[in-house]
Amino acid sequence: MARSSPKGLAVLGCLAAGQACVRVPSPVSGGPASSTSPSIVEAHRGNAADTVVRIGVLNAKLLPFSGAGSRAELLAARILGSDLDIVALSEVFSESGRSRLVELLGAVFPHRVEYIGSRKLYRFDSGLMVFSRLPLLAIPSTVPHATRRVRGRTAAGSDPDSVARFVRFTEFDDCARSDCWAAKGVGYVRVGTDDRRMNDPGLHLFFTHMQASYGSDDARRELETAAVRSAQRSEMAEFIQAVAGPGLGRGEKALLVGDLNVDGSADITGGLERRTALVGDERARMLEELAPAFPAGISDTWRDHGPSDDPGLTFPVRGPSVRFDYVLASPPAADGGPCVRSIRRAWGLDVRRAPGSIDVSLERRVTDHVGLVVELLPRSGSCRPLAEASKDRAPGAR
Repeated sequence: MARSSPKGLAVLGCLAAGQACVRVPSPVSGGPASSTSPSIVEAHRGNAADTVVRIGVLNAKLLPFSGAGSRAELLAARILGSDLDIVALSEVFSESGRSRLVELLGAVFPHRVEYIGSRKLYRFDSGLMVFSRLPLLAIPSTVPHATRRVRGRTAAGSDPDSVARFVRFTEFDDCARSDCWAAKGVGYVRVGTDDRRMNDPGLHLFFTHMQASYGSDDARRELETAAVRSAQRSEMAEFIQAVAGPGLGRGEKALLVGDLNVDGSADITGGLERRTALVGDERARMLEELAPAFPAGISDTWRDHGPSDDPGLTFPVRGPSVRFDYVLASPPAADGGPCVRSIRRAWGLDVRRAPGSIDVSLERRVTDHVGLVVELLPRSGSCRPLAEASKDRAPGAR
């Protein structure tokens, strides 16, 4: 990817203790997004700067009346320092938090999904946001699940009709307890990742936030919410097939990212026997339920590509004990399409800090989840075969 220096730089103060100030381009409002992706920091990738696509995934917990505006500033500082190409956020229900993120990140990420609303009158929105340096690709009008309840910025403009050409969304029918106040669902965009290919089909990016558990110590609630998540996954599989099915059948690259609220730690660490006894192996069942939408296969990238000595726990941020957040991926296409190079945890999506250097008291001011950062390479010949990578995982770390 070509990088260019933005104009009109302004300074965002040192928002996080112990971090250097980040230089941030002045926000741009209105009009279509530029096809040139600006850069705000020196690349952290060495010779891979023109090839790696770095994607951050985080439950931001920007709720109303939670100091979301100032917390959004902390999060923006971390994002801006990590040279991410795409950021997928969930649980952004505060309008002040959302507006502050757009204001601080907008010029760096000119292609955005800022808001997806509910079809129901008395509900919060979906809480989902996507920021991208890379262009979003228009989705053919024949593809179902279009919605005008959107805000954002694309190459076609920022009015709802223009943004709607680049986004698809389905709101889950099933929910339980206080989750029913939110328009939880799954969104979809196509991201152009390889401008050297004619008719680039793009990366199929699905982003979601699923039913919460609400008390793993309560057997009745655990069973209730697990059943809702199963129903939501059925809806999700149908949605994926409807909006991207033919492409995925041809081996085009797809990612499904977000807070899936399925605890994958029992499968990795061998722990949490009580929860497994209650709801079975929900992670394995999740992959089975989503498999019809991914005819070429589906990979839990943490299990298949994550560090062998790290179980990938993402919640809560203070003493993580469960793995709720995921990047699920289709395998590389036979013609050598994009592939997963690596995945790691990142507090506040800040890839510059090692886990041992984290100030947890500060991170709790940002959000209650640990983020994930996955790196893709546009050519699978540069990635290690999945079977080879899996051999390096420690016993019991699968």
